[in-house]
Amino acid sequence: MMIGADIHKSDLINGNITKSILRFALPLMFGNLLQQCYNIADTLIVGRVLGAKALAAVGSSYAIYHISLYWTLYGVQYCFFYAVRCP
Repeated sequence: MMIGADIHKSDLINGNITKSILRFALPLMFGNLLQQCYNIADTLIVGRVLGAKALAAVGSSYAIYHISLYWTLYGVQYCFFYAVRCP
């Protein structure tokens, strides 16, 4: 038995679908809004203080960072999936 499994039980099959989707989507949208505010502040600071070349470097490193992050997260996810699936 899992400890704390009954704390945040939600039923996605029964009930109001709009309310269920919003309950899951609002935290994600809030997190994306905070991330966008961070990116805007980072762009303003780097662009004004360090110049155009530094701003270009920050912009080009963004894609590399996210590719490596997603590879890592998907790798960990698949490891857990196969560890649970194949005892």
